[in-house]
Amino acid sequence: FDFNKFDIKKSEAEKLDEIVGKIRESGREVLVVGFADKRGTANHNFNLSMWRAQMTASYLAKKGVDIGKIRVAAYGKEVADLLGQDFKDQRVVKIYLIY
Repeated sequence: FDFNKFDIKKSEAEKLDEIVGKIRESGREVLVVGFADKRGTANHNFNLSMWRAQMTASYLAKKGVDIGKIRVAAYGKEVADLLGQDFKDQRVVKIYLIY
């Protein structure tokens, strides 16, 4: 994601399109987790992380993933360093299959 944004880029939408079928085939629930980089306030970054997760979950649902099988979570800047030292590496959404 770009700095302070939560819209899904076209290049990233293409990646999501590739995994929609795998998610649907698995029949599993998925956890969509949003993250933000370290810049900004804790409250703003938590909200931004949640918006990123919700936008991604909405995208997956529009592409056919059962909305009842999508869970969302968010982490703000507190865990950013675990994702990498580069700000762009910290502004992500991760999708996990729940077993």
